[in-house]
Amino acid sequence: MKPRRLLLENVHSFRGLHSLDLSQIACAVLSGGNGNGKSTLASDAPLYCLFGETRGDANSIISDGELVGRVEFEFSLGDEVFLVSRQRSRKGNGSTVLSFQRLTAAGPEVLDGKTIVETQKRIEQTLHMTADLLRMTAFSIQGNAAAFSRAKPADRKQVLGDILDLGAWERRADAARQMGRDLQARRDDQESIRARLYTQGLTATALESELGLLGGHIDCLQGSLLSCESDLAAAQAERERLIGEQAADKAARAGLVEADRQSGAAAKARAVIAERVSSIAKVITFRAGTLSDLKAAEAAASEAAEMEAARQERERLAGEGRTLGEQIKAAKAEHGAAVQKLESEIDGAQTRYTLGLGSRRDGITRLKKQAALLDKANCVATGATGLAEGCALIADAREARAALPAAEAEIDRFANDMPWLDDMDRLAKLRAQAPASDLIAQREALKARHDAIAYDSALWGAASQKAAGLQKLQADLARIDAQAALLPQARADLQTAQAEADRLAEKVKQLTAALGPERDWAAELGAVDKQAAAARAEQSRLRSEIEAAQSARGRLAEQLAGAQAAAEEATRLASEIAEADRRLNLLRILGNPRDGAFSKGGIPALLIERAVPELEAAANEVLETLSDGRMYLTLRTQKETSGKALSETLELMVADERSEREYSTLSGGEATRVDLAIRCGLSLLLSRRAGARVELLVLDEPPGLDERGQDDLVECLGRLSKHFATILLVTHIDRLRESLPTRLVFTKDPATGSQVEVMYQ
Repeated sequence: MKPRRLLLENVHSFRGLHSLDLSQIACAVLSGGNGNGKSTLASDAPLYCLFGETRGDANSIISDGELVGRVEFEFSLGDEVFLVSRQRSRKGNGSTVLSFQRLTAAGPEVLDGKTIVETQKRIEQTLHMTADLLRMTAFSIQGNAAAFSRAKPADRKQVLGDILDLGAWERRADAARQMGRDLQARRDDQESIRARLYTQGLTATALESELGLLGGHIDCLQGSLLSCESDLAAAQAERERLIGEQAADKAARAGLVEADRQSGAAAKARAVIAERVSSIAKVITFRAGTLSDLKAAEAAASEAAEMEAARQERERLAGEGRTLGEQIKAAKAEHGAAVQKLESEIDGAQTRYTLGLGSRRDGITRLKKQAALLDKANCVATGATGLAEGCALIADAREARAALPAAEAEIDRFANDMPWLDDMDRLAKLRAQAPASDLIAQREALKARHDAIAYDSALWGAASQKAAGLQKLQADLARIDAQAALLPQARADLQTAQAEADRLAEKVKQLTAALGPERDWAAELGAVDKQAAAARAEQSRLRSEIEAAQSARGRLAEQLAGAQAAAEEATRLASEIAEADRRLNLLRILGNPRDGAFSKGGIPALLIERAVPELEAAANEVLETLSDGRMYLTLRTQKETSGKALSETLELMVADERSEREYSTLSGGEATRVDLAIRCGLSLLLSRRAGARVELLVLDEPPGLDERGQDDLVECLGRLSKHFATILLVTHIDRLRESLPTRLVFTKDPATGSQVEVMYQ
């Protein structure tokens, strides 16, 4: 589980809506006063959202004075992203709403169950995690960090078994025995069903013979039906022919009526076209006067256009003069900005030079102090080569002494490098320049051209007034010419209309002569309908008989299919019964309480033996950093009794440069380092479990660390970042607050509640 986002709304001291992007936080320190919300954000909110756990009753999660509190927790498992939302309301007797979703590219996929209990079960199945296991895996909270190391030696193995949930194997054994009982019952039921189905399958041969005889009878009936359907088709074809002839006669008589109507309409159209020819001829008589007025207006328009061009040129030159004025202003401002920028760059280069020189001098001082350890270390002075070679401090001191010559050469090179000298020469030249002199000359030339253009607004107004009627005169002349152009076509249309009217009159005359008296269509259709009715009656009788025979064949086919399916099912059940016998034997091997794989001496014992060295290695990886390589712990699973026998135990021994001691003899600071190392070791051990990887580690106020121990803790957290995607350290120690790359600063206001600000170092 890798955390991505945490949202709180009215939770404990957080009033209103607060969202924190955890995907961008790798290792962070949480700082602020007591009660500002550090533990709420780091542990209470995630545990409540995922499992519904609170430090008080169900309503204690809600901020004082608020009715509803809500927590959303977004996390990823492999390539999949999930979102859990849990909301609590004080209204009435109180209620909880739980939501579980998978976030995909196509949108959210709802994973809720029918009840909150079912949804909670789905969340735990997805996480492969319970609340207790997550607390053991991800949270080192005050009071639980030393639960393992302070247990009695004889009880530590039981504590480790509880952490590893070895009781699940006993539950698996019970489940295996119950599965065996259920499987035996199902196997017995299947054997009874198989015997019955085998007997039913033996009737298939007799049913196949009966089906063959019934199929021949159905074929004979279908032949008679085809003959009857042929007679019916012939009668229907004759009826369709008569109906077609009736429709043709009706259409012909309707055509006569339509032709008479069209003849009258053609006569009216010819009269309309004749009136149009007369109107066009009248309009053409006004063309000469309109043409004379148009020429006078065109001359006035030309004069007005010339004056308008002169006016626009004056305005254009005035606009260009204003633009040049803006450009002159901008050029002067740009020159001043360039001078100011270069001055700022020179000041910045001189400041960086001073800071860089001081930083390099500090670095050489640190290297000299670190290299001086070689002259003070007893292991080097006495020639204890093996011990010196394994000491990380000696190795760092040697590296520091080897790095000193290069560092001293680098500071000499840096002290002689002053790149701002060339920029000071450029600054002097830039200050001596006179900006925008060419633009000022251009503006004076434009003003002279503007004053030289002549323009009389009174003459322009008179010419414009004369030209105002130009468009109307042009439109009138175009309309007259358009009408004149239509006159030849209108006269041709008149001739065409006259010819069409004559043609339609002749057509009416011919149709009237061609149509005779109507036939008795009802009598002819009645005779054909009697023949069709007799054929339909015989067709209906044959179909009824065929349907009865087909129904009987269907029943026989169903019986045959049932017999064949019974035989196949009996064969399949025989195979399942054999598989059930194999599984029953396997379940007996797994669930046997004496020597089964799930018994205490089976897989659980192997897991304990395997977990102890893994826990020891993971804890020592952390302890080596916390103690600067001076401490090493050992977990012993057996010890020799006074009678020389071996007894089961899990003793915690801690070795340093002096001797090996029991955990109970350690000082407070030493015990704190061992507690934290074992706590992180348990987290790493549990995070490696298949399907239960947790990539979140929360350390809440690790106690008893001196300044050296604090520095070791910071280094240890850096190494743990390869195992955990997000590490949160809650502390009040000032040195620790400044040591991690990210800070979450918590503040609290009496009115608005807690606030958190993310700060990157």
